[in-house]
Amino acid sequence: MQGDSFDVQYTEALAADFKGWDFSFLNERLQEESLPWEYRALVEAKVPEVRCLLDMGTGGGEFLASIRELPPIVWATEAYEPNIRAAVERLGPLGIAVADVHDDVSLPFPNGTFDLVMNRHASYEVYELRRISQPGAYFLTQQVGAGNMVELNRQFDDTSRDHPKTWCLEAAESELKEAGFEIRYSQEAYPKAVFLDIGSVVYYLRAIPWQIPGLSLKDKYVVQTLRRMHRCMERRGGFVCHQHRFVIAAQHPV
Repeated sequence: MQGDSFDVQYTEALAADFKGWDFSFLNERLQEESLPWEYRALVEAKVPEVRCLLDMGTGGGEFLASIRELPPIVWATEAYEPNIRAAVERLGPLGIAVADVHDDVSLPFPNGTFDLVMNRHASYEVYELRRISQPGAYFLTQQVGAGNMVELNRQFDDTSRDHPKTWCLEAAESELKEAGFEIRYSQEAYPKAVFLDIGSVVYYLRAIPWQIPGLSLKDKYVVQTLRRMHRCMERRGGFVCHQHRFVIAAQHPV
């Protein structure tokens, strides 16, 4: 794969299909260290205890659809337009409604609806989260921290991720505590991620446009930077970055 020319990999990555939250294009192109926790295990340990579940930012519904023994009432929300249709197609046959939500402070649910809210890499507003949660309800979230893949941003002279404390475990815990939640479990990690070819970089930046806000993959300067990265990656065997992740289990007080 590394022997492919820049033009072949660049064109392939721009043309590759992307819908829902399917990153299969990156299989064998992006190596990621495992996190010290397993989000799925945290969720599936809690699901049997609940009656009404919300999955915030469901993506294409892939993770939600894979959970064993879902409770009687399940809702999902999604804001990213390319994912909404995929989520409806996947979750509709399971009896799960998908709400098109673009405002974290105004969710279309009555007070005290859910006894479990899960959120994997999606935004949320703590007081609205509290409003829709029953007393005793759990909030399980895995978040992408502000320092995520900062090495990649620096290749394009982007400094938007140079201040990881703006969104990190400490900041998220502080917000939840202020809203009255009690932290039951939390952890933070910076696992290594290695892009093995320039196609993986292009595809990642295309699929995650908020990694570097406003970046155009067809801009002359950006293409020049990608070519330079391609030459370095062929010499070094890849481009090393570090992800920024944290997980929190918080409980609405009884």
